[in-house]
Order: sequence, then C-alpha cells, then structure tokens
Amino acid sequence: MAENAKKYVTGEALKSALTVVKDHMVQPGDLKTINGENIVGSGDIKIDLSLYKVVSALPTADIDENKIYLVLSAAAGETNKYTEYVRVSGAWEKIGEYKADVDLTPYAKTADVEAKVKVATDAAAKNAGDIAKNGEAITALQTTSGQKADKTYVDETFVKQADLDAAVMTEAEGTALAEALFA
Repeated sequence: MAENAKKYVTGEALKSALTVVKDHMVQPGDLKTINGENIVGSGDIKIDLSLYKVVSALPTADIDENKIYLVLSAAAGETNKYTEYVRVSGAWEKIGEYKADVDLTPYAKTADVEAKVKVATDAAAKNAGDIAKNGEAITALQTTSGQKADKTYVDETFVKQADLDAAVMTEAEGTALAEALFA
C-alpha cells in the first residue's frame, strides 16, 4: 500500500501539506501561560479557582495574596464562624468579623419601666390627694375660725402643720424614691 501511496502523493503535494501544518503550528513567541505554567506540555495544568483558604491561624510563609484567609472565630455565631483576612502590601487586613449578639439582660424592658412608672405615679397621686385633703382641712379651719373650738376638737378634726410638712417630699427624698423604684 505504501507503494500505491507513492504513486498518488507528489513532492509538490507533500510540500504544500507541510506548509499548511507549519502555518497552524504554535510558534514559541505565541505560547501563553496559566498561573505561570506553559499550556503546551504534558500533564495537567491545575487552576485554583477558590477564593479562600480555611486556616487555624494566619500563615507567616507561603502566603497567597490572591486569597481570603478564614480563621475560626472565638466568638463564632450560628452563621458567621470565621474572621476574614487578606494580605495587602505585606500586612494582614481584617475584612470581616462576627459580632456577637448584644446582651440586653441587664437593661429594663418596656413593661418593667411602665410598671415602675405606674407605681411612682400612683404614689404621687396619693400624696397629692393627701395634700388636697389637708388643704381642705385648712380651708375649713379658716372658715370656722370665728367659731370657738377646743384643743381636742381641733386635734381630731384637722391636720397639724407638722403632719402636712411630713407628707411633702423633698427633692432628695423624691430622687431616693425614684432610684429605689428603678434599681
């Protein structure tokens, strides 16, 4: 069969075929690389397309500046368990971090504040009522001052000025009451 092929392939046809092959060959200056590796050759070219590396601590050597490094956070939550870093100009930059939920247990709830305000308001209203009654008693005393009354009648019927003074809170007592109610 090789002899039959010689009859049909001329030197000119072979030269023409070689020219076509040569024109379609990769020239040394046309070679491209992927991640620094030549695409011509044997074996597999590995392309790392991952964006991040999970590590137990930030590395000090063999650092890939094209990666985000994920370090397990001590304050890990349910959905964000890592602190994210990138290497920029030879230094680590933190780009993300989990923030723990704010603990509001030491703070008063709205319902608790409203209940304490009600207690304080009720106490103030009672004091105001007592003061109003005392004012009415004083008015009655002034009205009946023209009438003769003995000491027993006055003591049993009317409030003494000292009792009135004791029913009114000073600013310091009001502050102490408020602090006790909201403590």
